[in-house]
Amino acid sequence: MNASPGYFDVFKIPILHGRDFRDNDAAGAPGVVLINDSMKKKFWPKEDPVGQQIIIGKGVGPQFEEPRVRSSASS
Repeated sequence: MNASPGYFDVFKIPILHGRDFRDNDAAGAPGVVLINDSMKKKFWPKEDPVGQQIIIGKGVGPQFEEPRVRSSASS
């Protein structure tokens, strides 16, 4: 799925904490991730997920040999 700045506004999806995508969130820029409330509650039940990191795809297969660290988007 691709999303661009304003995506969440168009679909009336509220951002509870953090920020929307920006124009400079493009290929080559540091990776960012947006999570839903369920993921926040599961992995950071007593913490603010903004500023935390996750690794996407580690151990999933050859296309993920080099895991990509993503940081949650802050305002």
